[in-house]
Amino acid sequence: VKCDRMSPCTNCAKRLNVILLQSGVECVPSKPAPPRIRKPPRQDLQKRLEMCEQLLSRYSASQGVQNNKKAPEKCLTGRLECLVLDDSGNSQFTDSTLWAKVQEEVRAMREIVDQDIQDDPSSSLTSESTAQTDLPLFSEQNPAQSVSRFQPPPAHLFCLWQSFLDRVHPVTKVIHAPSLQPVVVEAAINMGNVLKNVQSLLISITLLGVVSMTDAECHQKLGESKNSAIDRYSKTLNSSFNRIGLLKGYDITVLQALVFYMVTLFLCSQYQHQSAWILNGTIMRIAQKLGLHRDGENLALSPFETEMRRRIWCQIIIFDYYCALMSGLSQTALPEGSDTKSPSSTNDSDLFPEMATMPAREGTTEMVFVLYTLALHRMLVKSPRLVSIVSQKIRPRDDSSTNLEDHVKLLSQFGTSSELLLQMYGDAGAGPVHQFTIKLRALFMARMHGVFDLYDKPQPSDHGMAKDKENDTLMQVAIFISERCIDWYEAALPSNNFSWFAKHY
Repeated sequence: VKCDRMSPCTNCAKRLNVILLQSGVECVPSKPAPPRIRKPPRQDLQKRLEMCEQLLSRYSASQGVQNNKKAPEKCLTGRLECLVLDDSGNSQFTDSTLWAKVQEEVRAMREIVDQDIQDDPSSSLTSESTAQTDLPLFSEQNPAQSVSRFQPPPAHLFCLWQSFLDRVHPVTKVIHAPSLQPVVVEAAINMGNVLKNVQSLLISITLLGVVSMTDAECHQKLGESKNSAIDRYSKTLNSSFNRIGLLKGYDITVLQALVFYMVTLFLCSQYQHQSAWILNGTIMRIAQKLGLHRDGENLALSPFETEMRRRIWCQIIIFDYYCALMSGLSQTALPEGSDTKSPSSTNDSDLFPEMATMPAREGTTEMVFVLYTLALHRMLVKSPRLVSIVSQKIRPRDDSSTNLEDHVKLLSQFGTSSELLLQMYGDAGAGPVHQFTIKLRALFMARMHGVFDLYDKPQPSDHGMAKDKENDTLMQVAIFISERCIDWYEAALPSNNFSWFAKHY
């Protein structure tokens, strides 16, 4: 109770009047609490925040700024490569100035905020509030016991299988769904009746089924939170891999499970893209040992096996490239001498293991998303300077072998070829995956043209002003790219089938 400095105080006189009069107890005011030290405003944090706010407002109003980039600090060589610090303080290599600049700004502001939290003893924020769950690959101590306990109710298994078919399979096409359907039914009866390698594949499918659901759907259909389900199925999958003896007992089925595991690492927000990129290196080596980098026709394999190997290899090389980009790198670990062809446009229903020849198919296909993303991947791999400009490894007008107009021309050529691809295999009325692919292409083209527009501005002659403009341009490009990613996510919301994919991709 706040003391009013009366003698006796109002509180004592009101509640303890009788006692005070009888015993002669004196009312002694308590000592006031020492005044709290007012911290001076963090000028450096305010300056950084104001800069970001100004860039946001300026970009929203005019959709453009000046050009160029700032050379990164701590460069290793004359090229625009550098080491940046991650959230844990460890050095990470990147060859993207855009990535390095944005990460450095965010890290600096985070350090300021974290220091304020540490200096304030009354703060309730601790490291536990931001703790993340990790997937300890191949680290289970008792794998046999863990896998034996994995037996989801049949209703849950079928629910996750259907979620996988509706939301994951159309954008991955790593398995042949009709062939696996009877195995799912058998596993629902008793998982122990299924071979160990197939167990790993089924568990990886259920894991991705959970990833593709919302937290509310997990509570409603599975009776637990999404994070809890992901953690449980992830640990079970690790146990399954250990039970197989992954580095010795791998085959095509185990490779499919590993690909799904890598997709989970890449797409789940609580996991880092660096982990997925490192894991994908292991996956690529296993795929090479299985000969997936060589086309099945050259190895005298059946048409069905050849097609499935092409689909798996396609996803491995696509995710290797995107994991590298999200890790701040542009290198790809593709082996030389790979002659694996693109997957065909054939639907799952047209394939079966005993077929002697590949069926011819024209028109709309459920492979449309995979075919488009593969075409996009090949264009980016063959045009490293295009990616270099967007990631600020080179300046558009400093490229001695080509100029900005050539890049715009190359982008326009891809726009024409990709439009023809969608005209051949896509149809907005054919289902959600077709609508999703068409929106992806439109947003990608808008994103690339917008980035080039930001760079195509005159450079200030004053050196000091040029440095500020370089930083402004870097932040403008980062903001523009982020907004286009948000547009893609919002475009995926109406059907809800692929919003999980667009959110993390």
